[in-house]
Amino acid sequence: MALGGLGKRISKTLTRTFRGAEDVIAATIEVTNSNLVAGLRGTRDVVREASGLAAEAITGAIHAANQVGAELGSVAKGAVVGVIRGVGEVTVVTRDVLSDTIRATIRGTSEVGGDVANVARHAAEGAVAASKSVGISAEDAVLAVARGAIQGAKETGRDLASTAKGTVEGTIKGTRELGGDVIMAVQGSTRGLVKSTAEVGGDVAKVARKAVEGAIQGAKEVGVKVDEAASAAASGAVEAANEISESTARVVTKAVSGTISGVKVVLKARFKKRVILVVDSNRGNLELLVQYLGQEGYETRSATGLEELGRAVHAEEKIALSLIDVSGFDQRVWESCQGLREAKIPFMVIAPQRSPAIQRQSMKYGARGVLVKPLGMRDLTEHIQSCLGARI
Repeated sequence: MALGGLGKRISKTLTRTFRGAEDVIAATIEVTNSNLVAGLRGTRDVVREASGLAAEAITGAIHAANQVGAELGSVAKGAVVGVIRGVGEVTVVTRDVLSDTIRATIRGTSEVGGDVANVARHAAEGAVAASKSVGISAEDAVLAVARGAIQGAKETGRDLASTAKGTVEGTIKGTRELGGDVIMAVQGSTRGLVKSTAEVGGDVAKVARKAVEGAIQGAKEVGVKVDEAASAAASGAVEAANEISESTARVVTKAVSGTISGVKVVLKARFKKRVILVVDSNRGNLELLVQYLGQEGYETRSATGLEELGRAVHAEEKIALSLIDVSGFDQRVWESCQGLREAKIPFMVIAPQRSPAIQRQSMKYGARGVLVKPLGMRDLTEHIQSCLGARI
């Protein structure tokens, strides 16, 4: 990132300041804070410019540290704290601003060839510790930091897993500094890291395991029970994976189970099979389809009539997908499809034959696809996996 006027001023000032500073973090906080506040007050649209100017301030501080050989982690922490406080003096610090600040820290560190994992650790510590002073809840701060760290690492081609490990360690230290609930913060951090990794197409299993390692290391440093921190991290990872897809949940659960870094991990959140609701007026066909889906590893619920379908839709249990064979039902079946749509339950229609009318009605009421009898089991499985693999 090319430095603009604000970044250059901060870099120039800190280059001089670092050479005689006894407390690098305090000096960085003061310089980034005062310069950013002045820069924000000179803009016409503070809300729109906040993230960009914050990123420039961060980058200027990191460039200065690199020029004089100051410890990048300490400077990053100070810059993040100074930026968060500075934005908070002028406008509202949003989760996006917080996330963008961490992204900028990762990008700036990558530009100067620094240790991204170490800087992520210090930046997370500073961001979490400073968030309370600007009115951001601990939960929102932890998630925003996780998202920013993964996005920054992805954008710069750095290792997501080691970045995740450092982020969890820093989150633990920042939370302890605030006197907050470290175990809850760990769980939220790994949940955010796994979710963000999936969004950028990264290796969620590797990130999840490294996040647990980070929880173990961070817990040791601050005196928190290591087994509780490890289990909370693993559970947060599985929670996020369950929300992404069944295949993701399987690989993440495997990655964070057992013993990690000598610590026995006890999962509080478990892998949850997706529930498929099968609707067919023909009981024999219904039983065959349910049996096949069970062999494929899915949990199923079944209905032979529209009233049963309605009760299933309004039950507390979450339905991931519904397969509806429209054979044997009258036009009211489309009202039931509308009910599925309103309940945000994706569904696929099984038709007795190729029919433009059924195709039109299916699309009208939001079906994810139309399958025509006789069903090919491989084709059915691929359609189900495609549907469940999408964010629902």
